[in-house]
Amino acid sequence: MYYNIKNLLLNKSNSNICKALLKYGYGNFTLEILEYCDPKDLLKREQYYIDLIKPEYNILKVAGSSLGRLLSAETKAKISASKLGHKHSGETLSKIREHLGALNKSKGFKVKVTDLETGLDEIYDSASKAAEALSCHKEMIRYIEKRQLQGIHKPFRNRYIIKVLREQA
Repeated sequence: MYYNIKNLLLNKSNSNICKALLKYGYGNFTLEILEYCDPKDLLKREQYYIDLIKPEYNILKVAGSSLGRLLSAETKAKISASKLGHKHSGETLSKIREHLGALNKSKGFKVKVTDLETGLDEIYDSASKAAEALSCHKEMIRYIEKRQLQGIHKPFRNRYIIKVLREQA
């Protein structure tokens, strides 16, 4: 996106990469394809390169997640204003109700956390309780579960193995 000729409004962006491009010039940056991979492996490979290279301008440390992204008060206000008066269609409302119903049915699952440093296992009654113990947001627990379903098994904070214990139907 930054090397796209249509993106000429870099000076209006507040992102670190846009500021750096303006300050140091395009000639001091490169855009390279590091690896070709199957789309199903994309997040796994992206996370591998984020961990390996630790790119300076990449503020999001988890591939496929916007956790850690900070929005300015101005951006939040714009998003809020764009939603005012918006009405969901009947079909969308139905899907939301269906999704919420599925979430309510899945409430109460347990989370097992293994501390690799101590070797101790702890079982929590919910994602919220596990997240509180790990000082993270409960959505991180669900995100880790989603990544595990994709075959990505990386210890959280390089220390904790997290396993969501859902009852089998």
